Amino acid sequence: MSKSEIKPNDMFECLRLNIMEYDSLRPPISWGLFPLPLNSTYEILMNGNKRNIFKKDVIFYKEISKYINSYRYDFEVSKSDSIYTFVTLILSMAFVVGTTLLTVVYFYFTTLQVILFTAIIGFPTFYIFLVGVIKRRRITSGKKHDADLKKVVQMFIDHGVELINVNNLDPQDYSIKIKHNDYDFLEYEKQENNSYLGYLKNESK
Repeated sequence: MSKSEIKPNDMFECLRLNIMEYDSLRPPISWGLFPLPLNSTYEILMNGNKRNIFKKDVIFYKEISKYINSYRYDFEVSKSDSIYTFVTLILSMAFVVGTTLLTVVYFYFTTLQVILFTAIIGFPTFYIFLVGVIKRRRITSGKKHDADLKKVVQMFIDHGVELINVNNLDPQDYSIKIKHNDYDFLEYEKQENNSYLGYLKNESK
């Protein structure tokens, strides 16, 4: 399928998914393993083919990849992030081991009960540790590459505006959920939890 054969609705869906994804990587970062709510994360993951439609536009893909890759392939970890990870890991392990030992002393658990108790305490503790480390990494990367991420989102928006104008579509039929309201060529409708519905501007109207 060539670029010219892509249906406008499919292309908009591609742009919407990418705008949601890259906008969510900009600070402030939400708490959790994923920067977006689970339903939005699931939607993005399950629509990989639609999300990658824009790659059929070779020139656009080549231009936007410079900014995407600056974020995606930045594996540099700061000294403060390394120290944070090490300290929180030690504290998490100390909490699990200490809590288990105190419980064994007071309740005389059997071996099986100790294993079960350690698992019950350990899994939530590890989850909190993992989320904390991931969030801190996202915060660091998001701040460092905020300009690049904003540029990526703006380029997708510009592509969407062109799509709306060329096909004379009604922007009210194409809303985008986003966290920030500092992009050009979007009209914003405030939602709950400091989020927005963005509508592409049809410059021909």
